[in-house]
Amino acid sequence: MMRKLVLSSLVAVLLSGCATAHQQTEQEKALVGDWICHVKPAAKSPLPVEHFDYVTYHADQTVLLRGISQIDTKEGWMRYLLQAKAKWQASDGKLSYDFTDRLFKTAHSPQVAKIIEQSPEFKEYDKEFVSPCDRCGDHLDMKIKMKSPTRMTNFNTYTKETSQCRKLGAGEKTKEVKLIEKLVKEKGSI
Repeated sequence: MMRKLVLSSLVAVLLSGCATAHQQTEQEKALVGDWICHVKPAAKSPLPVEHFDYVTYHADQTVLLRGISQIDTKEGWMRYLLQAKAKWQASDGKLSYDFTDRLFKTAHSPQVAKIIEQSPEFKEYDKEFVSPCDRCGDHLDMKIKMKSPTRMTNFNTYTKETSQCRKLGAGEKTKEVKLIEKLVKEKGSI
């Protein structure tokens, strides 16, 4: 009798845990899939940085972010590769990430890396660009606006940048996605 009571209590606890599992919002359901996001450099920025993010939202509320930030110089592209894994939630125009793993690396071509090493100005840019990510924190909130089932804008409350995003079709690989995948392969993934 005692065994049945303990067993039924255990089953009840397990079932109640299942009942409180996260129920996806309509916004979350719309986000599941692969997205490419683009942030254009600010017109008056002394350091015109362009960002491309390849983001995969999974139905289990995990997300894989792979992105490049690049600065066009006369000598070539200064590039930085960001990879992150996170838990995510979205509702009422707010998208939140709780990061579980992050990797930020330089991804300059050998020629550009050599120029950076020899130029105090570029060395300082390189240092300034990498250091803010050290203080990013483990949580990020963004404001999002779904323009259609395949288009959205998001405003990063940390960087104060707005990106334009487009949901990719099944198997679609843009030139930016191909570049990001190439850099991840070269530099190693998280």
